[in-house]
Amino acid sequence: MVPGFLVLMVASLGALLYGEATGRSWKLVPKMVLSSGFVLVALDHGALESTYGRWILTALILSWIGDLLLGIDRAFLAGLVSFAIAHLAYIAAFVRFGASHTVVVFAGIAVLVVGVVVLRWLRPHLSTTMAPAVTLYVLIIGSMLSAAFGTRQPGLLVPAAMFAVSDVAVARHRFVDPGFINKLLGLPLYFLAQFVLATTVAVEPVLGFR
Repeated sequence: MVPGFLVLMVASLGALLYGEATGRSWKLVPKMVLSSGFVLVALDHGALESTYGRWILTALILSWIGDLLLGIDRAFLAGLVSFAIAHLAYIAAFVRFGASHTVVVFAGIAVLVVGVVVLRWLRPHLSTTMAPAVTLYVLIIGSMLSAAFGTRQPGLLVPAAMFAVSDVAVARHRFVDPGFINKLLGLPLYFLAQFVLATTVAVEPVLGFR
């Protein structure tokens, strides 16, 4: 990663956080610069050269679409769908990388407990339209996190966990208690997670469940 690109990404994150803090109408611009950045990083690291890489690239492109949709008024549900499909692509990538079936099952039980707690916290704040969608989304991201655990690779597990925490921040902002603190926590975690996952396409995966 060339220094100029890194400077651009850091500057874009700073601009995005400033835009969120001050309610600027242009805040979607630096957000999409960052989103385009993680797609480019994946391509630069050889995402097209392996099935694992192509799944990661698919997830990143769907995340790019989700970022765009979440920045548009009345497109939140469409953005949620895009990110849900992105998580499914990440699950496919992690399985392709090589995931322990046993670890996935045990991690899934633990993640399910956390997911239930999160849903109980969110449910009083959800409309009848959003409740089923959010419930399904929590199940999908929980499955993604379990699959990441199954790889037993910190380079996948840590960014997957960061992604999950950033989604909690998004949910808190959208449904529970809107405020800049949600953005301050969630956005850096989200983008760092995506950039780390983008770089993993250079790693040779072990195929399938172990």
